[in-house]
Amino acid sequence: MTHGCDATSSATEDICFGDIVGCGVDFEKEIIFFTKNGKRLMNQAFTGVMGRLFPTVSSNVKIAVSTNFGRAGFKWEPGNTLDFDSDVLGG
Repeated sequence: MTHGCDATSSATEDICFGDIVGCGVDFEKEIIFFTKNGKRLMNQAFTGVMGRLFPTVSSNVKIAVSTNFGRAGFKWEPGNTLDFDSDVLGG
């Protein structure tokens, strides 16, 4: 994922002001995937994912970020049908 509405690449997806980016983990398939504005971007961004994971956001410019770890609904609708309460929030 890259920020830059003028850049194009088959390996990246541009992120512009107002876009909503999601990151999903499928522990059974051991993959991580990304979503943008409610649409899944690719089948898998990372494979062989296992163990403990820690959410991280980084940028080389000053930005404001809001996060949602499952307390509110997700823009990517399939994420709203899973049991995040027991798996992610420790509920």
